[in-house]
Amino acid sequence: QIDGNRPSLADSAYSNALWAAKIGQSWRTDTDIGFTREVVFQNVLRNLDHDASHPKAAGTGHWNDPDYLAPQLGMTATEAQAQMTMWAMLAAPLMLGSDPRKLSPASIRMLTNPDVIAVDQDRLATQGTAVGQRRSGQIWVKTLVGGARAVAILNRGSSPVQMTTSLRTIGIARASHYQIENLWTHTTVTTTTGAIRARIAPHAAV
Repeated sequence: QIDGNRPSLADSAYSNALWAAKIGQSWRTDTDIGFTREVVFQNVLRNLDHDASHPKAAGTGHWNDPDYLAPQLGMTATEAQAQMTMWAMLAAPLMLGSDPRKLSPASIRMLTNPDVIAVDQDRLATQGTAVGQRRSGQIWVKTLVGGARAVAILNRGSSPVQMTTSLRTIGIARASHYQIENLWTHTTVTTTTGAIRARIAPHAAV
């Protein structure tokens, strides 16, 4: 607040999601994620959490905006990829805060991954939500057109964490087999259980 009073909470970014969909296509849901070369992963988690508190505000033509993507602006490559993963799960506007002329080829490949972008821009226009947690690990699910699910496992902590999902958690009906595609490694496996098990590095998401 600039003077201890303005703006009011109702008129601030912390309440935008309650009214902005009626007048705009996107709105910020938290403060700046950082400044040039000052972005830290804890700010990513802060903005992720506040954006996630209003999932139903998002929909076709109107989006919660947790702020810009920030590869090579202070975070590690793992953290930047985790941010891209979670922003896609949020159906967030994918706006770049970094100077694209200075980004590494690896960062460019990460930002232009068509499968991850497709999750973000899925026509069903739902915002993913957290559906499970174990220690520092979280499981997020986003429903996609045609009944598929995007699943992200995020490790918010500083130690590796082992996570396992279930059909009930993912929201997929029982079937004889399931196809699971890793959108970052571009590998696909077929399983009869539908479970996803992964060991997640610190500050990473798969």
